[in-house]
Amino acid sequence: MTTSPSPIRLAKGVTLHQRDLAIALLIAVTNAWACGPTDSVAPISGETTQYSEGEPSAGGLGGTSGGVTGNLSVGGTGNLSVGGTGNLSVGGSGTVAVGGTGNLPTGGSGGSGGSGGSGGSGGTISVPRVCDMTGTWAFHSVAHPLPDSNLSSAIQYSSSWVYYEFTQSGDSFEVTKSMNCGAESGIPERLKSAMVTFSDATLDAILAETMNSQIGRTGTFADDGAGGCEFSLEKWYSVTSLPASLASDAQADPGFVLPLDMSGHVSDALDWDNDGTPGIAYITEGLVSGIRHAIELSWNSFRSHDEYDHVPGQNSSDFDVRMDMDIAEYVTSATKEALKAGAIMQPNSDNSARFKRLPASSVGSTDAGTCANIAGDMPHNYDSL
Repeated sequence: MTTSPSPIRLAKGVTLHQRDLAIALLIAVTNAWACGPTDSVAPISGETTQYSEGEPSAGGLGGTSGGVTGNLSVGGTGNLSVGGTGNLSVGGSGTVAVGGTGNLPTGGSGGSGGSGGSGGSGGTISVPRVCDMTGTWAFHSVAHPLPDSNLSSAIQYSSSWVYYEFTQSGDSFEVTKSMNCGAESGIPERLKSAMVTFSDATLDAILAETMNSQIGRTGTFADDGAGGCEFSLEKWYSVTSLPASLASDAQADPGFVLPLDMSGHVSDALDWDNDGTPGIAYITEGLVSGIRHAIELSWNSFRSHDEYDHVPGQNSSDFDVRMDMDIAEYVTSATKEALKAGAIMQPNSDNSARFKRLPASSVGSTDAGTCANIAGDMPHNYDSL
C-alpha cells in the first residue's frame, strides 16, 4: 500500500503537501539556473515566503477546495499558488500552478518578417561612344590661297594651328577652350614662292588676344552606320587686327557675305602686336622679303567628305576632314610694293584640316610652349597635313 506524504500544517487548518511544494521548488531552482551565471539568485533558505488565505477555488489535482495563495520569488518577483491559481516568476514574469490552474509562459511568437526593400531604380547602361571629341585636341589646317597679284602664280600653301578642348553629349560637341597658335605659308623649294611667318612678338600677341575665342562653337560627331564617323563643325567667323564685333555681327547674320574690298575697314584696324603699325605683321622671305601688315575677316567650317576621302574612323584619335573657308584681307602697309597684294582662296581646292588628340606630354607649362609643341608635331609641310 502506498503511503501519502505527510502534509504540512499551516494556519487555520490549511494543508500544503510536501510533494506539491517540492515540485514548485524544483521548477523554481531549475529556472533560476537557466537565467545564467550573471543573474543574482539568493539561496532558497534566505527567501521570505509569505502565504495567505486565498479565495476558495475548485482545487486542481492534489489541491484543496480552499486554495492557498502565496508568493515565492527566486531572482525575481512572482506568485506561487498551491491548490489554487498563482504565479511563479524566476528572473521575469510567469505563472505556474501546482494542483490547480496556472500558466507557464512559453516563448512568444516570432515577429513578422520585414517586408522586402523596394528595388533600386533602374541603372543606366553606359555604352562608350565610338565617335567622341571629348578632351584636348591639336588642330592643323592646310589652305590653298593665291596671291591677288602677279607676284607669284604658285599656290601659297598655308598652315595654321589651334589648341582645342571639347566636351560632347550624345552626338553633339562644343568648344570649351581654344587658342590660336599661329600660321605659316609658302613653298621655299620653289623659286616663285615666299615663306610667310610670324615674329615671336606677333605670336605672343595672337595668344594673348581673346577676340577670336571659339568658346561655344558647336559641332556633331556621330556613327555613320558604315564603320566611320560623320563630322561637322559649324561655320565660324574670325578677325585679324580688327574689332571682335565685326566677327560677332557676321556670325549673327545668316545671310552675311564677305566684302570684296576691306579698305573700308582700315579705320577699324588695331595694332595687336604693338609694333606701332595697324594690322598684324607678316614676315616674308624668299621671292620677295620684307614685312607686310594686314587686317582680315574670314570664316571656316569643317565636315567629313567622301569625295576627298575625309571620313574619320571610329574610335579615332587622329583624323582629317574637309575645310570650307574664305577670307577678305587688306594690306594696311608693306615695306615693298610687291607685298601689298592681298590673298584670295583658290576655288575648288582640297582645303583640309587634321584633328589629333593631344597627349598630356604635349601640354606645356605655358600656352606658348603648348603651341610650339603642336606646330612641332604637325609641321608646315606645304600641301600635306
